Amino acid sequence: MELRDLANQAKRDALVLWFAARDPRTPWLAKLVAGLSAGYVISPIQVLPDWIPLVGYLDDVAVVAIGGWLVLKLTPRPLIDELREKARTVQAQPGNRATAVAVLAIWAGFTLLVGLMAWRLRTGG
Repeated sequence: MELRDLANQAKRDALVLWFAARDPRTPWLAKLVAGLSAGYVISPIQVLPDWIPLVGYLDDVAVVAIGGWLVLKLTPRPLIDELREKARTVQAQPGNRATAVAVLAIWAGFTLLVGLMAWRLRTGG
């Protein structure tokens, strides 16, 4: 299996977990595990701080992998199969260009703002 295939499978599985967490048929325990996993990743308090190069993300990867595995095990197989098909359908749709342009515009504006602030600090103005 190629790296590109693994990346696509990871994206699909992330969508499956997102759909499972929002589906009313998903058991409450699976939803709790998904929420706790996501909460840990976005929490400012972590075992390994994210600012440590490479190592800082290892705990995030482990929590997401274990949490995702548990969610898949706690959710009925027919529901997971249905959500995987839904994820394949979403992945097959072409990207929304308007959203991509908006995100790029926001990043360009942010970059320009930071550049202007740095220039003003440097020139003393």
